[in-house]
Amino acid sequence: MRSDSDFLGPGIHRGVPKSVYMGDPCESPSLSASIAKLLVTRSVAHAWSAHPRGANHRKEQTDAMKTGTLLDSLLLGGDDELVELPAMMKDSKGTLVPTNDKFLLGSAKDWRDAQVAAGKVPVRKEELGYAKAAAQNIKENLADQGVALSGENQTTLIWDEESSHGPVRCRARLDHWLPDEALIYDLKKAECAHPDAVARAMITYGYAIQHAAYVSALETLRPDLAGRVRMLFLFVEEYPPYATLPGHPSGTMRALGNFHWRRAVEAWGAAMKSGRFPAYAQGEVEIAAPEWAMKAMEDAIPEGGSPGVSF
Repeated sequence: MRSDSDFLGPGIHRGVPKSVYMGDPCESPSLSASIAKLLVTRSVAHAWSAHPRGANHRKEQTDAMKTGTLLDSLLLGGDDELVELPAMMKDSKGTLVPTNDKFLLGSAKDWRDAQVAAGKVPVRKEELGYAKAAAQNIKENLADQGVALSGENQTTLIWDEESSHGPVRCRARLDHWLPDEALIYDLKKAECAHPDAVARAMITYGYAIQHAAYVSALETLRPDLAGRVRMLFLFVEEYPPYATLPGHPSGTMRALGNFHWRRAVEAWGAAMKSGRFPAYAQGEVEIAAPEWAMKAMEDAIPEGGSPGVSF
């Protein structure tokens, strides 16, 4: 059970551990950009299930998430402590043997589990060496594009958004920002950092919503920055040549993100007030054929005849 002193109120908070932020440090369940994205693309029920304070919350770390954690720590001073697998460990007979940089020995698996339980990130030597090389190349490529990570890392923002159901508590965690320039940088690992690919990612992964939330957060907490806040997404490829693409959303992309963020705020406010978390629809719905299916059917009908059927 948390006490009131464990919660963070509205403000700009520095030095908040990632684990605390991810567990939601707010007194009432707060809305984040990732939860908002799930809410508008799936349902309130899915958002609540994925929320750290939700009834069915469970999130296992994937390989992609681990790679992101390594780059986050190496590039942006993430607070995850990286610990390297020892070169020698005891086998089942108690004899020191090489681990061969793999988690195959029982002792190596136990060591890995102990590190995770302690909130650390166990990594293989080869894995860490690869991540360091990638981080160095990415940093150099970003520098060539005029991006210098010389500001503050991992800053937590807690603020309230207004809704028709009352104030909605929200939270965000800035990867990196330069307060004097009102500039936010957010690192995004991308399989492809081509402009066309990242445009799709802005919508698919909810980055447009994130942009709306983060800008709103800073303008709410720092009214003196209203109208001046900029957010650049740093899309980076983790494979050679470690291509990078700093990008900001256009006016249309910002409009899309703002629209969905406001939808999420309203829906979350309603859920928090009512205590109800509906899924896709209430009651029976009629399911219509989409336009592309009707078009395919029309194309399959011979001119002046009925569709042929063959098996």
